[in-house]
Amino acid sequence: SDWNLRADFIYSDLKDQVAFLDLSLQEVGSAPDGRPIYAQVNPQNDGCNATFNGPREGFSNVTDDCFGGATQDIFFTNQPGDGGHTLTFSLQANKMFTWGDSWSANVAGGYSYNESEIANPGTSFTAAENFRAVVAEDIVNLPLGPSLRNVPHNFVISTIISNEFWSGYKTSIGAFFQRRAGAEISPVFTGGFSGQIGDTGDRARNLVYIPTGEDDPLVDFGEDFDTSAFFAWADRNGLKRGQVQKKGGIDEAWASDLDIRIQQEIPFFGRAKGKIFLDIENFLNLMSSSGGSKKYINTTDIQSAVAVVDATIEDDNTYTYNSFETPVRLADAFDSLYRIQLGVRVDF
Repeated sequence: SDWNLRADFIYSDLKDQVAFLDLSLQEVGSAPDGRPIYAQVNPQNDGCNATFNGPREGFSNVTDDCFGGATQDIFFTNQPGDGGHTLTFSLQANKMFTWGDSWSANVAGGYSYNESEIANPGTSFTAAENFRAVVAEDIVNLPLGPSLRNVPHNFVISTIISNEFWSGYKTSIGAFFQRRAGAEISPVFTGGFSGQIGDTGDRARNLVYIPTGEDDPLVDFGEDFDTSAFFAWADRNGLKRGQVQKKGGIDEAWASDLDIRIQQEIPFFGRAKGKIFLDIENFLNLMSSSGGSKKYINTTDIQSAVAVVDATIEDDNTYTYNSFETPVRLADAFDSLYRIQLGVRVDF
């Protein structure tokens, strides 16, 4: 028979995404790279006559008496402007081949591309955690970026070859191979930076600025900062110099998986048939100790980000980069190991 082909294209607009704001924040300046610096305002302080103008609009009539003593006040609203989107394209094909008296092979393959751009996934149980546990450049106006669950590329191919060596009882060998892209992780400053820009979340979640070079006027490098390793890492990952990095700037490694099943039908009582099967999961690891390895970036305070630079904002509004830590890629011990299972199944 001919090949069976199927293609699907799905696009969804996400303009109504939820957003979480700390209403106590007032913009009071900007960091060396231009990102806003905030401070908490408490209108109930003695001598403060500040007036709240609305979400993302801050306060008016703010004086020095208004700062300090405020508490985090999280507000649920919608993401303004472009709320992001999801786009999925998939292509599938399969065909059955037959030859001889009873040989057959069913071959199937597919590819999918997925693009999911969001600002705040809103996956936590509490408002405060939804505010804190998301990557940001401007903590009040979150940038769009790839979802942590997004798998940009996914290839699969499978086949089942069978024959009846004994009449009425099928012998089959099946294989399923998958190769997929890794998650997109964001490089960020360490948690101490959050306090300097007024981020009440106090997490390592603020996107890192990559200097133009060792002579960047916005950045001084501390004695313990390894500039050679830092710029080599940034260039290797395609991070643009002289910019605050976009969400998802570091790709986790691609992963491959090959699973195999060998199965033999056997006679059972009456008309029932039994099946003896042998499953080998992650066959690539059985062939080589380094094969089939699934590696992920060891993230820090939040799942979608890894802290790479410890930085301080100085009084002259320049950065001091104190230290750099290369992201560590760890092997998933469970998914990277092969497993063998022998079983019996009976169909009545």
